[in-house]
Amino acid sequence: MNFGESIHTCLIKKFAHFKGRASRSEFWYFQLFIFIASLFNSIISNASPQIGAIVSIIISLVLVIPYSAVTVRRLHDVNKSGWYLFLYIFICFGGLTLVLMSLWNSGQKAFEESLMIYIILQLGNVAFMLFNLVRKGTQGKNRYDEWDECAGNKNN
Repeated sequence: MNFGESIHTCLIKKFAHFKGRASRSEFWYFQLFIFIASLFNSIISNASPQIGAIVSIIISLVLVIPYSAVTVRRLHDVNKSGWYLFLYIFICFGGLTLVLMSLWNSGQKAFEESLMIYIILQLGNVAFMLFNLVRKGTQGKNRYDEWDECAGNKNN
């Protein structure tokens, strides 16, 4: 799958499609597209912060569903549940919330301890997700889809 096919698949064909599998090329080309959109937004934000803020909100709202969908499908390709994405998000935001609450309720020492625990958990969290997103997909049938039905996986 090439760059254009990946964007078309993620934004049009499978916008909110959480079933099936996504090849590495589909996933990583879409990540490249998101990176380019972020660069575009940075340029606009530097020129006009007010317009940049609006563009940022629009880009985020448009891309959150297809990003989540392609990530879940990518996890499916390596025979992992899509719920790992939501576990990742929970650890990111839930852990950060607990760290901030410890600062407000318990003071500096508790904040430093909980921040250290959060950083260690987050490093493991990122390593787990990155490992699964970059590795080669399961060949043949897995519990989420047939290999042949997963477009782009031939060279995965």
